[in-house]
Parts: sequence; C-alpha cells; structure tokens
Amino acid sequence: MALTKAAVEMWASLKGGGAIVDCPRVLEIGQANWYGDAPSLWVGDPFQVARSFYAEALNYSAITAIDLHAPPGALPLDLNEPLDFHGSKFDIVINSGTTEHIFDQRQVFQTIHEACCVGGLMVHSVPVRGWLDHGLYSYQPTFFYDLAYANRYGQVYWREVDVAGDVELYVVFRKLQDTPFEVPMQGRYR
Repeated sequence: MALTKAAVEMWASLKGGGAIVDCPRVLEIGQANWYGDAPSLWVGDPFQVARSFYAEALNYSAITAIDLHAPPGALPLDLNEPLDFHGSKFDIVINSGTTEHIFDQRQVFQTIHEACCVGGLMVHSVPVRGWLDHGLYSYQPTFFYDLAYANRYGQVYWREVDVAGDVELYVVFRKLQDTPFEVPMQGRYR
C-alpha cells in the first residue's frame, strides 16, 4: 500500500547489499502508492509515482499487483481466498501494509509463501504498535520470528520505525526451500 521514507531506505539497503536479483519478477500484495514523506523524482498519481520508483529501484522485468480496490493495472482478487498463479513464481513479493487489512491471515501469508520462488524475497511493512483502527490486525515481532522459523526463511532485513508514536515493522525474508507452507506455533510454547 504505502511507500514511505523508511521503505525507500529499506529498498536502498537491499539493493546496496546485493539482495535483489537482476530484473526481478515482482508481485505486490496491495498495489503501492507513494506516501509523500520522502522526496520523489516523480509527480502525479501516487500509484504511478510508486510504480515509477519500483521501475528505477528494482529494474523489474515484470510487476503484478493484487488489490481488491483495483487501481489501474491491479488484479481485483480477494486475498482471503487461495490464488492460482498458474505455476508462476516471483523473485520479490511485497506486502507494504496490506496483510493487516486481510481477515484470513493464514491464507494471505500462505499466498505470499507460495508465490515466492526459492531464493526470492518476501518484503513486509506492517503495523506493530499504535495505528488505532488502521486495520484488522497489528503484529507482534514474534509473529514474524515464528513464521520464519516454521518455514525456514532466512532473515535479510529487520527494522522498527516510529511514525509519530505509531510503530511499523519492516522485515524481509529470503525463501530458502521449496516446501509447503507451515503454520507457525509461537516459539515460547514450541
């Protein structure tokens, strides 16, 4: 959903650290729009500004967006339901503030897992504290630790950002194995 200054910094870190493959195939879980707290080289429609940013920052070979509100170019699919990508896999799957608006958490995180290729990145930006009535959920860091443990993801990036008293988490995992999605169990009870 929103591309923020912290997201721009995350993408620069990922690119500078060599985490992004050349000409990746990208899937957006919720089509991104430019938030406006970071300077932009582009002006105009926030969705188009975000797409221009991704074109330059990622140099993608293809980008697909799923968004029930269907901004231009997005597929209006329900992330509460299983999705079939007809065997296609993506090098980068981006959840920039969408999953907290999806009721079926298991399904949306399973979709992200299944859509990502081995070696690919799963990029999340989610609320962890504050954000009253922003979405259906706020996350605890243990959600992502346990998700990574259950599915044997490698951690690439982790940062908590305070936005005027509300805290969001930026976390990036690398999918290391082609295995079925596993539902995590909270680590303290494992």
